Amino acid sequence: MKKKLFELSNKSHCINPDHIVETYFENDGTFTITLSTGIKMRLDKNESEYLKEIFDFEEPL
Repeated sequence: MKKKLFELSNKSHCINPDHIVETYFENDGTFTITLSTGIKMRLDKNESEYLKEIFDFEEPL
């Protein structure tokens, strides 16, 4: 996994990928993520595409 932060489109948050504890792929092609703090966030399409670049969803551990 690449070690870099990503910024949400509305620039309200930067997320450390190491703090993502759960991802849920929605029917519309976006992700809902849960952070280690328990906060759930819904990503837009651009953010979801970026998340796919950070994590290997084809061959997870």
